[in-house]
Amino acid sequence: MKHRIYPLDRIAITTMAVLTLLIGFIIMGGDHTVPIVRDFNWQEKRVGMEDTAFIAIAR
Repeated sequence: MKHRIYPLDRIAITTMAVLTLLIGFIIMGGDHTVPIVRDFNWQEKRVGMEDTAFIAIAR
């Protein structure tokens, strides 16, 4: 029993392969810059590197 690949299936498989390669190239060649925080505050309170969590106090 031989399975036949129909034209629409061939187009779908080719499209999936091309899009997979395109997404792979975009991911591999993407922007490799390091994110930098320039200015950040939380409700007008300065937050430094020594702060490890945000604790919300209900009032």
